[in-house]
Amino acid sequence: MRRLPGDSGSAGIPARIRQEGAARRRLERPTHTNGGGEARQAEVAKLTLTQKVAKLARVCTKGSKVMPTSGFFVRRAWLPIAAACCLHPVSTPAATPEIGAWGFDVAGKQPAVRPGDDFFRYSGGGWLDRETLPADQTRWGTFDKLADRASVDTRRIIEDLAADPGVEGTPQRKVGDFYRAFMDTAAIDAGGLAPAQPVLDEIRRLSSHADVGRLMYRPDVPVNAPIVGSVSIDQKNPDRYAVVVTHAGLGLPEREFYLRDDAQFREIRDQYRAHVARLLELGGVVRGLEATGAAQRILALETEIARRHWPVAQRRERERTYNLTSRAQLLEMTRGFPMAEALESASFGKVREFVVREADAMAPLAALFQQTPVATWREYLAYHYLRSNASVLPQSLDDEVFAFYGRQLNGQPEQRPRWKRAVDAVNGTLGEAVGQVYVERHFSPEAKAQMAALVENLRKAYAQRIRSLPWMTEETKQVALEKLASFRPKIGYPERWRDYSRLEVSAKDAFGNARRASDFEWQRDLARLDKPTDRD
Repeated sequence: MRRLPGDSGSAGIPARIRQEGAARRRLERPTHTNGGGEARQAEVAKLTLTQKVAKLARVCTKGSKVMPTSGFFVRRAWLPIAAACCLHPVSTPAATPEIGAWGFDVAGKQPAVRPGDDFFRYSGGGWLDRETLPADQTRWGTFDKLADRASVDTRRIIEDLAADPGVEGTPQRKVGDFYRAFMDTAAIDAGGLAPAQPVLDEIRRLSSHADVGRLMYRPDVPVNAPIVGSVSIDQKNPDRYAVVVTHAGLGLPEREFYLRDDAQFREIRDQYRAHVARLLELGGVVRGLEATGAAQRILALETEIARRHWPVAQRRERERTYNLTSRAQLLEMTRGFPMAEALESASFGKVREFVVREADAMAPLAALFQQTPVATWREYLAYHYLRSNASVLPQSLDDEVFAFYGRQLNGQPEQRPRWKRAVDAVNGTLGEAVGQVYVERHFSPEAKAQMAALVENLRKAYAQRIRSLPWMTEETKQVALEKLASFRPKIGYPERWRDYSRLEVSAKDAFGNARRASDFEWQRDLARLDKPTDRD
């Protein structure tokens, strides 16, 4: 079991809606944010590269997972590849800064625009006018460019390791083997659906709701579910990990895609239904009119799940989404859903306490689970299993998933090159093994020392500003200074690298590598339970 991109709760925008002025709006979103809308995006757009790196350093200390440009430092609160990229000239003396010696992109401005009329265009209009949105991207900004550049450097490392595999079982060998398997599309196509068939057969044999719940929570089977659980840092007790239970189960980005009756959303639902039918056919699950009927039932089921989801704004309320719950209470609020069997399947059988996010949605979703025929759940699970594994199944399935999720839903004209996707796949699985070599080649000790000095200067400046604030009481200043002193900058790379010795990787089994990687991450999360938070 794992959360799917469509279940993230982020508000999506239909591709047709976004196509009006798409290039301009996407270029005006220069970096990923953790909420805050256009005002914050505009604010970040005006930062210099060095300021952005410093901003990232501050974000890193929050322990959040908002580092989509972090390359090999996936799921870790380390300063991302962006930092290594901007400091690359340290290890390459001949290079010159792209935006001037003092770090301000003067050419990015548009002086012809009066600041009082449109400050965003005044400060960044030059950059917007000279940049173009690549055909394989849905957004483009400074951090996206840095990530793209870092991908090229990372590719060289990975392909070097693939060309010279080295000793069996070493992290470097696993990096090379994982990449080679993912890139070997001829072998993937030749294997057909055989790698996925055992689980598809298991899905066909499901005969009870308890069977469905068990399979939904298996860590080696990436499917969807209306109620999911995962290991995360406890929001109100950051010194420990907790099992967080939340609603999920949607194939479209969020509930409004199912519930709004605007023409654009109706069109997206029609496209989604057609896509589901095609993927079920390509996966050999059903054929012809049966596939059309199955797709309609899946869409109807997901629509009912969406009706029971909280609105996006409600899910942002911190107090309402934190409900510390005992095992007995969880079983009671999810009557109708085989929670006891599901928890056992996920190896959560001994967990006694859970954090439930959308507490009053659990009972309606559990009731819906029980009311829905097992046959419909089989169709639903088969679709989501194929969708989740499409990148390591024959190209016809991979192309179909991109055609809907990339081109139709997000307005992306072209699929990203296979090598870029392979780099991302390696980074997501063996990121720190790649990171060790990346640091050796591109992030010198001198660069790390410079960044440490930059961050320390920021800390001192913050302290001075806090002490001089006229509106803050002395008591509040003291608390703020204590919080500032607890700031733990993490720059470039960890002090202790990850151990990948238990991850099995084969140069000839892309599908199996993905399955084993999913289970490896799950087991890592399980091992964190009942232990203090790993702050390193």
